[in-house]
Amino acid sequence: MNKNYDNLIRLLNKAAVDHHVYEQNRLNGKYDENWAEWYSIYLINNGINDYTEEKLNIKKLKEVLLEVTKKFKQSNYKQDWGDLVAKILLE
Repeated sequence: MNKNYDNLIRLLNKAAVDHHVYEQNRLNGKYDENWAEWYSIYLINNGINDYTEEKLNIKKLKEVLLEVTKKFKQSNYKQDWGDLVAKILLE
């Protein structure tokens, strides 16, 4: 794809790892019902806007993540969730 895609994938993968640690350590292994907000804050704080044309705020990014997840669950998308998020953010 391109450099921004690669950087987004790296950032999303790091977010996934760090979120898992957060769930294990802070939530005692429980599912994070507010995962989209956690991801949005994390991604904004870690420079996601360096890789996207549209400059996102936490609220907008949370909406995007929830919508992408809904589409991902309803489809037979063959790639992973992060791939779909990156592609949609770069549209």
